Amino acid sequence: MLGLHKLNTGYYASSWILEMRKGNFDLGEFKNHPNYKDVRPRIANYEFIYEIFYKDKVKICILDKDLSRNTMRLSVVFYKNKDKKVVVLGLKKR
Repeated sequence: MLGLHKLNTGYYASSWILEMRKGNFDLGEFKNHPNYKDVRPRIANYEFIYEIFYKDKVKICILDKDLSRNTMRLSVVFYKNKDKKVVVLGLKKR
């Protein structure tokens, strides 16, 4: 979800979390990676993900049947306006 796989860190989601908790993972080490610019905004919006799943603050949720143009075939979309930008999190079934 955060796009860390784009940085080719060698970590999987579960191992990345463990390494982060131990203090062994520093995102700053990847600043020169060509995909860093794609990953950084996702990490900056981690709070949005937290608000959706833990704080229950985001009240706007759109289901796939209500999406008029759904080219990514998303099942659920959450969004909010933030500093003249719209932050979107879309999830799809496999």
